[in-house]
Amino acid sequence: MIPDAVVDLRYGTPLNVTHQPVYPVHMPCLLHYTTAEKLAKAADRLRPFGLRLKIWDAWRPPEVQVILFDHAGRSGMFADPSLVWSRHCSGTAVDVTLVDAEGRQARMPTGFDEGGPLSYYLYTGNDEEIRRNLHLLQSAMVEAGFSMLDIEWWHFDDAQYDNGPTPPIVYASQVGVQLPKVNPPRKRR
Repeated sequence: MIPDAVVDLRYGTPLNVTHQPVYPVHMPCLLHYTTAEKLAKAADRLRPFGLRLKIWDAWRPPEVQVILFDHAGRSGMFADPSLVWSRHCSGTAVDVTLVDAEGRQARMPTGFDEGGPLSYYLYTGNDEEIRRNLHLLQSAMVEAGFSMLDIEWWHFDDAQYDNGPTPPIVYASQVGVQLPKVNPPRKRR
């Protein structure tokens, strides 16, 4: 639906909190259809500024949510699956950043899954370029129908489901995705 989007699913690489791939090499970038439509609208709003979306995460198998929580649940970045599933597990949340027309990463407050005050959606730094980029991303996403998460500037939920039931979660086996074996955490965070 967004042919110029850059897909870089970080959980398919060691560049995540587990330090190992938790998605298979050819993990599809999937979203609930209505969420994908909204993401396409956000991409349309960004093109006139010479910007494209880079997708770091979309649908996340619930089995992976358990793994992420086991590795970094105490960080506060991952929902406890014994209490609630992440909206990623239903394909109604997306983690995105910006790249320019050539695919170069736009300057943003932090990288992916970095915690702390700089990861909050309200940027408090002094870098005007970062402030502009973040404002463009957030404006495009909110105007397209997403809501923001307070502690992760890159995370957006499909606002259609903010006050109503979220679509059912989808397990990897339901869509034919074979997940890799993941080593357990050395110690739970």
